[in-house]
Amino acid sequence: MFSSTTHLHQFVFDDVIVDCENFRVQKAGEARDLTPRAFDVLVFLVENHGRVVEKQELFENVWKEKFVSDNALTRSIKEVRHAIGDSAESPRYIETVPRRGYRFVASVSMREINEKENIASTDWPRIHDDAVRRSLESVESGKAIEKQQSQPWRRRGFFTWYVGLMAGIVALSLAAWFIIRPRNKPNSLSNKPIILKNAQITTWTGLDLFPSLSPDGNAVAYTSDHTGKFEIYVRALMPGARENQLTSDGQQNLEPSWSPDGKWIAYYSLSRGGIWLVPAGGGVARQLVPFGSRPAWSRDGSRIAFQSDGLNDISSISTAGPTSNIWIISARGGDPYPITQPGNPIGGHGSPSWSPDGNQIAFVTNNISRSIIWRVSPTGADLKQITPDGQDYFDPSYSPDGRNLLVVSGGVWRIPLSENGEPAGMPEQVAHPALAQVRNLSFSADGKRIVSSLMRQKGNLWSVSVSKSSGERVGSAATFVEDTSQRKTNPIFSTDGSKVAYSVWIAGAAGSIWTVGADGSERTQLTTEQSILLGWLPYGNQLASITFLKDGQFLTTTTVDTGMRKMIRQVTLQYPFCRLSPNGKMIAFNAYGGSSVNLWLYSVEEGTTKQLTFDKELLGFPAWSPDSKWIAAEMKRNDDTYVALVPVEGGTPVQLNSDRGQSWTGSWSPDGDKIAFAGSRNGVWNIWWISRLTREQKQVTNYTRPNSFVRYPTWSPRGDQIVYEYSELTGNIWMAELK
Repeated sequence: MFSSTTHLHQFVFDDVIVDCENFRVQKAGEARDLTPRAFDVLVFLVENHGRVVEKQELFENVWKEKFVSDNALTRSIKEVRHAIGDSAESPRYIETVPRRGYRFVASVSMREINEKENIASTDWPRIHDDAVRRSLESVESGKAIEKQQSQPWRRRGFFTWYVGLMAGIVALSLAAWFIIRPRNKPNSLSNKPIILKNAQITTWTGLDLFPSLSPDGNAVAYTSDHTGKFEIYVRALMPGARENQLTSDGQQNLEPSWSPDGKWIAYYSLSRGGIWLVPAGGGVARQLVPFGSRPAWSRDGSRIAFQSDGLNDISSISTAGPTSNIWIISARGGDPYPITQPGNPIGGHGSPSWSPDGNQIAFVTNNISRSIIWRVSPTGADLKQITPDGQDYFDPSYSPDGRNLLVVSGGVWRIPLSENGEPAGMPEQVAHPALAQVRNLSFSADGKRIVSSLMRQKGNLWSVSVSKSSGERVGSAATFVEDTSQRKTNPIFSTDGSKVAYSVWIAGAAGSIWTVGADGSERTQLTTEQSILLGWLPYGNQLASITFLKDGQFLTTTTVDTGMRKMIRQVTLQYPFCRLSPNGKMIAFNAYGGSSVNLWLYSVEEGTTKQLTFDKELLGFPAWSPDSKWIAAEMKRNDDTYVALVPVEGGTPVQLNSDRGQSWTGSWSPDGDKIAFAGSRNGVWNIWWISRLTREQKQVTNYTRPNSFVRYPTWSPRGDQIVYEYSELTGNIWMAELK
C-alpha cells in the first residue's frame, strides 16, 4: 500500500497510467475521461490494492457525506471500469466482493515524474476543471454544508482529526486561486490567475510539517523527523537544491516562522520549552521567551505574537489548552505581555496571525463546544468574532493584501475582508479534495508563492498482552482491527471482556459505533447515526451512547445482538468526552467553568448535573474505577499533564505522577489498582500504567517515532490484554507558484 497520492508520482498497471498530480488517466496512451468522483474512487482503490475496500469505507473517504446510495458507488465503479478497460463479468482490475465492496487485484507500480512532465496550469485537464466547477457551483448556489460536531480543545475527537482524511492534492492551487488575487468585489469568483506550478517540495517518507516561506519566496523553513527527532530545516526553492538542517540539538523543534527581513527564524522547542531564535543561515539559537508556542512575526519584524500554551500534540489541529491566551513580545527580547485574557472569549486562545498592516491579530478559540476565529488589536482592544457559530474553524492566515483570511474547516475556506479588516461576507469553501489533510499555509511577501503541509493519518486499533498478576507486557503489540481507512478510537471492553466497542470518526464529525470480538474477529457496525460512545451497561449486552438526531442529542441504549435502540431522554451534555460509570448510574464529562475545564457528573436516573472538581487549569478526561468510587483524570500544570485521582463523593484530587510530558488517562486494571494511560515523554508516545497504591509506573509499549501516537488504552476485565489506538502521521511540503 502506498502512503499517499499527493506525491509527484503516477500509478501504473498494465497499459494504464493514473496521474494523481494532474488528475488524468491514460489507457494505451490515450486520455480517458473520468468525473472527479470516479477518479477519486479509482485512486482510493489503487492505493489500497490487494485488500477488500468496503462500500462504507469508500463512502466515508470519497463522498464524505452522511447518506449516499449504493447506486452512486455502482455508477462510479462502472465509469472507472469503462475507462480502464475492465468488466464486472471478467475483472482484470476491480473485483466485486458481494455484499461487502471491491478489491483492486492487479499489480501496481509507482513511477516518479519530474517537473517537465508536470502539467502547466494554463491547460488543466478536464477532470481538474470539473473539480473547480463543482466547487464554484456549490458556493454560488449556497449549498448547505453539513454541520460538523465539535472537538475538544486538542485531540480527543481528532483530528482534530480532527482525525479523518480531510483535504488533498489540489488544495494549494485552489486556495491560491481564490485568496491571493486582489478583487474589485470581495465575493467575486472571477479573474482566475494563471498557476504556473504546483510542486511537491519534500519527498521524505516520514513527516514534514509547519512550512514557512522566506519573505522573498525563494526558500522554505519547515520541521522534519529525519533524525528521529523533530528539527528545523531550510530548503532553497530551486532545482537540485538540498535541504539544510538548521537545528540539531534533539530538542523536538517545531513551528518555524521566518522574520520579515529574512535574517531570523523563530521556533518552538517542545523539550526545552518556549520560543527560540536562530539565524536563518545557521548559528547558535537563543531563547526569546521561556513559555509559549506558535510564534508569528508582525509584518514590520518588531514583535512576535504567540500562544501561551506549548504544543502537546502534533496530531491535533487544535493546539491551545483551555487557559491559553495570546501574548506579544518584542523581537529584541524583554517582558512579554498578554493581549487576551483566559475566558474572554471562552476557550483556549491559539494560532495567532498578524494582518499585513499590523493592526489586527486573528486567533482561534478552542472550547469544548466550538472552535471560532476571533481578532484583536495588538493592544488587546477591539475584540471581535470573525467566523459564525455552527462550524469549527482553525489555523487562520491573512493573505498578503489583507483582503482575505484563510481558515481550515474540513477543507480550505476564505473569509473576504473589507479595507478596515471587517468580515465582508460569509466564509466560502474554496477547496475540499480528498486523501490528505491541509495545514499551515504560508505566503511569500509578494503573494506569488504559497506553501502548505499536506498530511495523512493512518491509524488502527492495536492490542498488547499483559500479565494478569504483574501487568507487565507479554510479547509484542499487534494490530487488532485490520483497517486503516478511518480513525478508530475510544475502545471500551464489555463487562465480561468478550467484546470491544469503539468509535469510527470521519473528518471531524461525531462517529459511528462498532463492536469487535476480544480476538479481533466479527467486526460489526452498531450505529449509523452520529454517536458518542459512553460505555457498556452493567447488565445485559447493551451500550450507552449520545445519539445526534435532527431534533437534538439523546441519551440512548442499544442492544448489541439485535441493534434495538431505546431513547432515554434528550440531553445537553458537552459531549466530546463522556464516560458512563461501571454501575451505570453516572456519566462523567468535561465542561468549561469560567476559564478552565473541570469534571462534572450527570445522574442517569435523575437527569441532573453537578460539578465535581474546581481546578484552575484543567482536570478532565475521566476514567472510572471498576467500583465506580474513583475517577482517574488528567491534571494540567503549565505545558504538562499528570494522572490525578478524584474521589467521586468529593474531596481533594491527588496527583499520582510528576513526569514531564503528557499523561492522558485511559482505563483501570480489573483489580482497581493500575491506571493505563497514553504517555508522551520527550515527544514520543507510548502506553504506560501507574499504580494507585504504590505509584509504580511501567511502560507497556516501545514506540520510538515522534510522528506516531497512542490513545485510549482500555484494560480487559480478564486482565490479560490492553487494546488502544495507534496512528502515524506522514506528510510533505507543497508549493503553488502564481503569476
